[in-house]
Amino acid sequence: SARAIVKLLFGYYSDSPSEIPPEYRLRTKDPERAVIDYVSCMTDHYAMRKAEALEPGISDPVRAGVS
Repeated sequence: SARAIVKLLFGYYSDSPSEIPPEYRLRTKDPERAVIDYVSCMTDHYAMRKAEALEPGISDPVRAGVS
């Protein structure tokens, strides 16, 4: 589901803040805010590609239109 993708990305970038582009990390002193800003700015397709790289198959239900 889309929720699972966002949860996966949030967890990954929370654990790996150096993977967030510098422009997002420099906007705030709050690491969680940088993760939220970065993930929320992703397009659907980009988020699905990133999530698929971390957990293959996670976006299959979204692609199939299953909630």
